[in-house]
Amino acid sequence: MTNIPSAFHVPHAAVLRQPGKKCTDIANEPIKKVKKAQMQAVLDNNQHLSPSVQTRLKTIFNGIFRLALENDLINVDYSRYLEKNATAKQTSRSIFTHSEIKCLWKNLELTLPLADGSRHHYNDVRLVDTVLIMLYSGIRIGELLEIQTVHIDLKKQIIDLHGTKTKAAHRILPLHKDIVPLVAARMHGKYLIETENGQPIIYDTYKKRFFNLLMSTLKMQHKPHDCRHTFISGMDSCGISAGSVILKRIVGHANADVTESYTHKNIRQLLTAINKLKY
Repeated sequence: MTNIPSAFHVPHAAVLRQPGKKCTDIANEPIKKVKKAQMQAVLDNNQHLSPSVQTRLKTIFNGIFRLALENDLINVDYSRYLEKNATAKQTSRSIFTHSEIKCLWKNLELTLPLADGSRHHYNDVRLVDTVLIMLYSGIRIGELLEIQTVHIDLKKQIIDLHGTKTKAAHRILPLHKDIVPLVAARMHGKYLIETENGQPIIYDTYKKRFFNLLMSTLKMQHKPHDCRHTFISGMDSCGISAGSVILKRIVGHANADVTESYTHKNIRQLLTAINKLKY
């Protein structure tokens, strides 16, 4: 039997079994029989989703076929010839309006139930402030939900983010003066955002069982990532361009210059920049 990592599920039977419904049509096909046309069809059938979906599928095929080629299970790597559809639908983003942001401030004490999908159900949960924190920082929702209070320095008005999305995701996040009180009010547990029993809130629970409910209650139509998009647009309107190094450092874009250490001067520059934001 060829020694191939079990995660690929191709040893001996040499069958392409990649988890996920997107590859169902060729999941049980012997890898020797999988041709370019079949894989290309998988990519094309998912062109209505974001371009990153096609990228991930192509990466999966490349990895599996490279491994199969190295172990003499195939003679030709057809995955090399796959093409991502250039007309793939871009994810639409909607910027929060000034009136919507004002509405969020007015409803800061709004309470909503929060169910985590199991038997647990929390009443009178106040999470409107989390939306405002995202709007005034550009932080990704996944990053926000993982913040531990030990990484927050209220005196310096910064958060030491330990992001893993990219190298630049691990960064110092300056706190806009308007949200410092919101962050300070949450400095009582291990996590900045947590349930009443001290557990972190996962993304799906936050989005499906709070954020979507909040948007419906306030008659808004947004996704969590719209907060980040709104922040970048707002900073650009205030003179901190989306292409500037300082904004890339704040939001953690992969092409930001992260080689320079965060000195007191750096932090002052970040705070000066972010406090220019006015909605």
